Amino acid sequence: MADYDRPVPSADETAEHLRALAHATRHFHDPGETYWVLGDLGAITRRLQDVLANVASAHMNHRDLAHTDDGNQLEGRQHAHDAAMALRRASVLLEDVGRHVNDAQSHSGRIAWHGAVTPAERAAPEREPRGTAAHRGTRRADRPASGPSV
Repeated sequence: MADYDRPVPSADETAEHLRALAHATRHFHDPGETYWVLGDLGAITRRLQDVLANVASAHMNHRDLAHTDDGNQLEGRQHAHDAAMALRRASVLLEDVGRHVNDAQSHSGRIAWHGAVTPAERAAPEREPRGTAAHRGTRRADRPASGPSV
C-alpha cells in the first residue's frame, strides 16, 4: 500500500514490485502487452526522476547536519553535496532513458502481433484459434481506453 509520508518503506515496496515486474517480463504470452508495459515503464522513469531530485534536495537541505563517522563536518558536507550532484546527474540520464522508452512504445504501438492471444482468450475454457491479436484500438481489461487507436 502506498505510504506518502515514509520514504524507506515506500522504497522497499517499490523495489519488490520492480523485482516482480522483472520476473514477470521474462516471458510474454501476449506480445501486445509489451506496449502497456512500456507505457508504465515510461511513467516509472518520470517518477524515478522526481524521486532522485527529492533525495538530492534532502542531501542539500540537510547538509549542515552531515558529518563523517569520525565527526568531520566539512567532509560530511562535501559528501552530501557530492551525493546530491550524482543524483542530479542520474536524473538527467533518466530523462534520456525515458525518451528511449517512449520511442520504443511508439514503435511497439505500430505492431500487429499475428497469432497472439489476448489474456481473456487464454482464460477462456474453449476458444477458437485467432489469426491476429493486436493492441491497436483495444484496451487492457484493467485500464480505461487509452493509447493508440486505429
